[in-house]
Amino acid sequence: MMRLLSVFGLLLLMVIPSSHAQEMWGISNSNYAGNMGIFLNPSTIVHAPYRYELNLIAFDAFAENNYFFSPRDRHFVPRTLFGGDVKERAFLPETAAGYYDGFSHLLVIGPSYIRNHGDHAWGIHTALRASASAQNFPEPLARLLYERYGYAPYAGRKFESEKTLRSDIVSWYELGGTYGRVVFDSEKHMLKWAVSGNLLIGTNALHLQADPIAYSVADTGTVIATDLDARLRYALDPEGSTLGNLLAPRGAGLGTTIGVTYFKPFYRGGFDCNRSNDRVKKYKYRIGASLIDIGHIRWFRQTTQVDINAQGNRAWTQLDSLRFSSMQAVQNSAVNALGGTISDAGFGSWLPTALSVQADYSILPTVYANLSWVNRIRFAPNQAVRGNQVTLSARYETRNFEANINSNLYEYERIHLGLGLRYRFLVIGTDRLPELLGLNNTRSFDLYFGLKFQSCTQLFKRSEPDCPGVFSLR
Repeated sequence: MMRLLSVFGLLLLMVIPSSHAQEMWGISNSNYAGNMGIFLNPSTIVHAPYRYELNLIAFDAFAENNYFFSPRDRHFVPRTLFGGDVKERAFLPETAAGYYDGFSHLLVIGPSYIRNHGDHAWGIHTALRASASAQNFPEPLARLLYERYGYAPYAGRKFESEKTLRSDIVSWYELGGTYGRVVFDSEKHMLKWAVSGNLLIGTNALHLQADPIAYSVADTGTVIATDLDARLRYALDPEGSTLGNLLAPRGAGLGTTIGVTYFKPFYRGGFDCNRSNDRVKKYKYRIGASLIDIGHIRWFRQTTQVDINAQGNRAWTQLDSLRFSSMQAVQNSAVNALGGTISDAGFGSWLPTALSVQADYSILPTVYANLSWVNRIRFAPNQAVRGNQVTLSARYETRNFEANINSNLYEYERIHLGLGLRYRFLVIGTDRLPELLGLNNTRSFDLYFGLKFQSCTQLFKRSEPDCPGVFSLR
């Protein structure tokens, strides 16, 4: 069973640029965030300094772990992104005993639209999203997989885990609508709210949970498990991983994100939709709060439930000849050797819910300081979770240009630096700048970009002299 746990858990712990995404701190707190900000706090679209937004495409990919790392001199990320030579074993494992974790997220925002009327706003968005997490992964399990069971110091040794291991993957299409209003508005203060309601079409899911276990490795082909209680639930094609298989619908559900924002004082002129608002302060400070990704997907197609129950010492043999590319081969071998059951019953997955607070202070009309916090809320075992974060950032913001630099404390222990830029319709940035440039040992990856247009005039209509209209064709 050790190999079965390792295969899925370590896939999440590895830093893979094609994996998943986080909060896009370089743009999410901007007054011009639009559709790239609704996933942190949807109330950003109400009383925004634009009237229309059309998002063509946006992308954010993020992954981080605290077990595997690529040494700085191997330049893993630059070589991967720009076609350089990556060594076969670009990643090395930690050697300290303990428990490790990993998180990854993906967000692809498709064609989306926002209409802001000032005191109220609405929008629609399309997205492809995914989230994965692995927690409490014991070092011996990770090391044995990394060494392909050829790690001599662990041969014949017994290991015990004191924590419950959890690994979760969930991916889905999202079709959402957002609506928000101003609650009250005066020169002294303003309060606004918004809620996003989302239809979720699930594509893939995996839930793996193993209670504290004891195990030993006899040789490269045999694992001996003692009193093992593990559960595996998945919805995917067990014999294939082509793009068509990965994108096929297998479940459905609903989700929502709710947000409020308070301003004091509120300067209406700073939100007027014209070029002069760059010279006017929008507020002294604003405070936002949001509940992110409250939702559930029920899986009913290509589903499998595996329950492993090994009483006493049970040997799982011939691992070195098992075809691990086949889920069915692995689960059948595990159940036959260790004991358990397999069924095709459906199951459910909860989204990576979190609570967030964002505090923004206007130093000058175009200079801001921001402190934001995101903390996961885990209320179910079958739930992918996101990493906890505290971010301190400074930004220069005008209608046509924006630059953001931030420092991110991930899982309240790992510090990272990020940089984000916006010029007219283009947004690009990373919350892992030194890793992206190959300046640090690589344990994480983050990159985002967006192509979106904001305007004060209707689509494809001529702009007024002092009213930007990036949709204008004349």
